[in-house]
Amino acid sequence: MFNHLEYDCDTLADEFFRDRDAGEEIDPPANYFPDGDPAKRPMNIWRPYGNIMIRNWLAGIVADRPVQASDNRLLDWLVDSPSDDASSEILVLGRERPDTLSNLIRRVQELDLSLKTVRIHRQHGTSAIFKFQLNPMEEPIAQRLSRKLLGLDETHSVSYRNTDGTGGMFSTPCSARAVS
Repeated sequence: MFNHLEYDCDTLADEFFRDRDAGEEIDPPANYFPDGDPAKRPMNIWRPYGNIMIRNWLAGIVADRPVQASDNRLLDWLVDSPSDDASSEILVLGRERPDTLSNLIRRVQELDLSLKTVRIHRQHGTSAIFKFQLNPMEEPIAQRLSRKLLGLDETHSVSYRNTDGTGGMFSTPCSARAVS
């Protein structure tokens, strides 16, 4: 099913009964009612797929969000010189959970990138800044990695800078951060 992932469990049933009660000769929706019986309440098995679709759609919108004034600390880091002329750097701001670091490293490894160092700067509460130093990357790879890292629930923003002076920043809006 791909047509209306936002539908509640009963929406299609309500439409079916409405049309049937109006005198239309229609068959029950295929694979919707348990055992094909309209007397049985359907189960919403598509909700997780709807959530994934909406989350991916929002992530695409967020990826192109312009930099906000509240990002000044990261802007300072972006325009500063890299700490090592032979490395690209990634900063990830997010929630520190038991599996956050392993999830971030896994995303780096999925792109076959060489990780040199990782530093965690703990903030107040459960926030942390994860600083990754990697072998030099070209701009498209750095952007791809940033978007992959931003795709994690615990990630709020990702910034990168390369040895050639290029850099960028991606972040989620506040409303998306509450999604778990």
